[in-house]
Amino acid sequence: ILQAFPLLITGAVWISWRQVFFRLALLGLALMTLASLLFTQIRGAWISLGAVSLLMVLMTRVQRKHKLWFALVMILLAGAVFLFQPKLQNSLLEGATLQAQSVSERLLMWKSAKNMFLDHPGLGIGLGNFGDLYERNYILPEAKEGRHPHPHSIYLQTLAEAGIFGFIAFAALWGYALRRVTHNALQADADFWQKAVPFSILGFLLYGLTDNLIYHFPAGFQFCWFLIGASWRIKE
Repeated sequence: ILQAFPLLITGAVWISWRQVFFRLALLGLALMTLASLLFTQIRGAWISLGAVSLLMVLMTRVQRKHKLWFALVMILLAGAVFLFQPKLQNSLLEGATLQAQSVSERLLMWKSAKNMFLDHPGLGIGLGNFGDLYERNYILPEAKEGRHPHPHSIYLQTLAEAGIFGFIAFAALWGYALRRVTHNALQADADFWQKAVPFSILGFLLYGLTDNLIYHFPAGFQFCWFLIGASWRIKE
């Protein structure tokens, strides 16, 4: 959903004004996508979507009034959903005050991942070994949940399993990919797909701060690389 939302919004903005049906269809899909994301109750995804939406408003080259309309619709829709859904209100408040068990457990797993990295800073504990070592050696006494295959963070897992050298390679790979798709998006002849891809990739990377799509949803990770490849191919 995080990757699809920028594609839908950018398509609605950049498609010809004469294609009213397609513009309205894309906007409708974008609103449904936004509502679906809110109902997932995944706080990390909410934060990522908010950050990406803000960047889209600030960086997209369209008239200011269109940016204001987009921001207003986003705020009103999100506000309406939260207003009429007490469960979403509670989820937001629990996350903001760190009272939710999922939040407290995640913080503990992050500490465990940090401890793994500090014990093996160079090459890490080995790819795919987080779950076994976490349960056997690194689970903190305060933790209430048992085995976890990942610490709910792409970056901390990379540090723990691959060490600083692996993390540098990971950062260089994604940094280069993001730089290339951003370069393509800024070209005068870029189409709406190329303009949207940097925001889609950024949403994936921001969400990686609090979760790991490689384990939870491999198809989303593969779709991310599909977007990158398509952006390069279209440019060629």
